[in-house]
Amino acid sequence: MTVPSNHSPTLTGTDTARVIFAVVGLTLAAITVTFLGLAVLAVFGFEPGGSPPGPLLFAAEAVVLWLALRLVLIRGRGFTWAGLGWVRVSWGWMAMGVAGCAAVYAAAISLQLLFVQFAGADQVRWIPDALPLFPATFAGFILSIAFGAVAVPVFEEFLFRGVLYRWMRGRWGASTATLASSLVFALAHPPGTGGMLQIFVVALLLAWLFERSGSLWPSMVLHGCNNAIGICWIYIVLLSDLA
Repeated sequence: MTVPSNHSPTLTGTDTARVIFAVVGLTLAAITVTFLGLAVLAVFGFEPGGSPPGPLLFAAEAVVLWLALRLVLIRGRGFTWAGLGWVRVSWGWMAMGVAGCAAVYAAAISLQLLFVQFAGADQVRWIPDALPLFPATFAGFILSIAFGAVAVPVFEEFLFRGVLYRWMRGRWGASTATLASSLVFALAHPPGTGGMLQIFVVALLLAWLFERSGSLWPSMVLHGCNNAIGICWIYIVLLSDLA
């Protein structure tokens, strides 16, 4: 992997652990604030029903990841965003990200259709369990794309490839780091957001792109395209139900 010469400190296991603890701590703090807010609203007789909408959850995740990285590594240790992988690459590498996403979906759809054909399944479950979380409005779609297909992929790539994979690679080598970080990535996503095997395969490609290009941009493109396709499919179903 070509790492830019930007005088960033060496990423250590302690740095990685601190970032992870910061993500967990900030997530718990966000949940606590949310419940306190709901309790205050209940005192005044306002009780919003249902779960928080998907765009809000995406936005909260992006903010949590950004804060953890900024507080622990950027301000706390003197890293730069470029030192974590924010490095420009050629358009060819960006196209590789798009092609990788297309390949994953083509393989996943083919395998699922084969499963239906030969395993006797009645249908393929294309829509994740989180479908009710998405507002069936144009604003809901735009916000879901902005946060779920842009902000979240950017900061998840910083965390899982720019930090976790980079640290594992320095300790155990590229092959082990690719497998281990991809497994962690798959386990970190709720089961309802897609097949774990597909998420694991996507993560393998994300790590490969980062390893070969030395930049997070191609993996951000693949990650963003993957999320965008899922969100678009959800809204196609939502709109068809309303028609």
